[in-house]
Amino acid sequence: MSDQRQVTIAPKTGVMSTGSLLNSQMAYMTYQRANNFVTSTAWPLSGLGIYVPVTVEQPCTFKKMTVLNGVTLNGTLGVGIYDESFNRLTSVAAATQTGASVTQTLDIADITVPPGIYYLMMVVASATATYMCAGSQTALSLRTCGVLEQTGITDTPPNPGVPVAYTRTFVPLLSAHYNSVI
Repeated sequence: MSDQRQVTIAPKTGVMSTGSLLNSQMAYMTYQRANNFVTSTAWPLSGLGIYVPVTVEQPCTFKKMTVLNGVTLNGTLGVGIYDESFNRLTSVAAATQTGASVTQTLDIADITVPPGIYYLMMVVASATATYMCAGSQTALSLRTCGVLEQTGITDTPPNPGVPVAYTRTFVPLLSAHYNSVI
């Protein structure tokens, strides 16, 4: 008589973040350098979009995105998820920054993706709004981690994205909430 057991594996739910040591080379580098990791930082330029790569290790469905607001609220923002060719897969545009020093969660259209490299993108239409960011970096170290930027956009993530070399010294703490796909 054989011993047959059925194993049910429930989908994993999680958060993929630019601040996670598991998903982001930028976060690991920051941790290793023991820099001042989180600070409330003024967005330096209205219409600046920042693309931060994250690694997806198994198929998953992205459902929401989160930003961490700083102490000064002003204007609107957009967030999105891009593939390696900078095609926008899903986004939210013109969301009003709401709640000082709190997490702001934004609903996105669900998108299921296979394993690979993806970019979490954030754009802000204000040069005075603050967000929680990983600071005290060099532009070169962040470029080495694959962080890119795009200027001249509004609060709507562009499609396609046309990012260029990164010139800033911080990265916003930005997250994408997901369920794994079995």
